[in-house]
Amino acid sequence: MTDFELHTETDGVPLQRPNPANADHLRDLLGAESGDQWVDFMDYVNEHLADVLKRGAPSAEAIKNTFIGQAGFDSWTAMIESPVANGGLGWKKSAWNSWRKAFLQVRKFEYLREVETTASHINTVYRETKPDFPAYRTEWDAHKRKREVEQGERQQKSLKAAQEAVAGMKDRLEVAETNLGNLKRDASRRGVEHADLKTKYDELLKDFGKLEAQVGRLNTAKTNFKNQVTALKNRGVWARLINS
Repeated sequence: MTDFELHTETDGVPLQRPNPANADHLRDLLGAESGDQWVDFMDYVNEHLADVLKRGAPSAEAIKNTFIGQAGFDSWTAMIESPVANGGLGWKKSAWNSWRKAFLQVRKFEYLREVETTASHINTVYRETKPDFPAYRTEWDAHKRKREVEQGERQQKSLKAAQEAVAGMKDRLEVAETNLGNLKRDASRRGVEHADLKTKYDELLKDFGKLEAQVGRLNTAKTNFKNQVTALKNRGVWARLINS
């Protein structure tokens, strides 16, 4: 299948238009960033969209004569971000920018086509080595080994820090358990003291009840005595006793 097909307009003038299958091919290449598929994607785009991606705003005619226009879009960004169901790539402009940045290094250093690495990794190495990006495969491999050593050291430090954190947590846990035990014993002691106080209060309340009952009986006896005295007076007993 060729990348372009010849179409004949109503006026009989042949016009070269992109094959719609090109967009499908791009979507297939977007399926994996690993290996060299993302490089294939960038090669394909740069080959067929050279006029659109060059510096400066592309003309409407330039877009129309690519699979961007064939798919019904007026810009490469619109095609990138539109859903697949609408004929777009269902992708993100930021991801395209990342791939494009990494591809600059691939075009500059051809050995990168052989290492089967990701665009994001190339950009990471670029940030780490700027302005001395590895110019040869040997330098790339040396940097890779260096990163692995540094990563191993970071992992060791992280492991040590984690172990120290666990030890610290263990110490704090032991202190917390000791404090909890002390609190439980204190609460138990206070509970006993509270129980003793309550017992004494109940005993005092009981004694008070007895005393109150005794006072009641005395008051009753006093009242009865007063009543007897009054009765005797009424009967003149006191008069007889006085005269006798």
